[in-house]
Amino acid sequence: MPDIAVLIPMKTPCSAKSRLSGLFSVSQRETLVKNMLKRVLLAARGSSAQSVTVVGGGVSVRRIASRYFAEWTASLGNDLNGDLMDSIKARESEGFSAIYLPGDLPFVKAIDIDAVIDASRQGTRLVLVPSSSDGGTSCMLIPAGNDFTTLLGYDSFNRHLKAARDMELETTVISPLGVSMDLDTEEDLIRFEELEPGFRARLADPNH
Repeated sequence: MPDIAVLIPMKTPCSAKSRLSGLFSVSQRETLVKNMLKRVLLAARGSSAQSVTVVGGGVSVRRIASRYFAEWTASLGNDLNGDLMDSIKARESEGFSAIYLPGDLPFVKAIDIDAVIDASRQGTRLVLVPSSSDGGTSCMLIPAGNDFTTLLGYDSFNRHLKAARDMELETTVISPLGVSMDLDTEEDLIRFEELEPGFRARLADPNH
């Protein structure tokens, strides 16, 4: 069975979460992004994956990755899909199947990531996790040794599903709660505040 590598692609924190600009200042959004990444790294490091790598995000993200004992690699200047595919291919060459995991999953736990790994039959089957809110893809495990290409962006879950069917890849769709809830919009923030009272204040706290 292949080993499993978690890949977390990141934008520079000061440029992320622009859809929340009406609620948070630039510095608050930067703090929000960093604090969510910390939660994601804790979950990834606690999972059964053998490797965790943060891709891009700049110097401040590199420091966080190091603090949580994760690897870090610089963005090559491609778009998100290009950077992710470069990292997937690099890990495949080392014998890993790869999990794409966003850095904005504030409720993800190690058990959620392990559910994805288990559904993949230990890295040999494609697994897709739809976003709970916007038609995106909140997580996917891509087995080593196939030519599946990531299509992150608008309606990516349906496009990933169609691509898998066109390639006749065995695919499992699951929705572990902590993996399916990403933070992009004000509506997400309201929903998450209901789930975790004080969520907004904690995630925007630079001392969190």
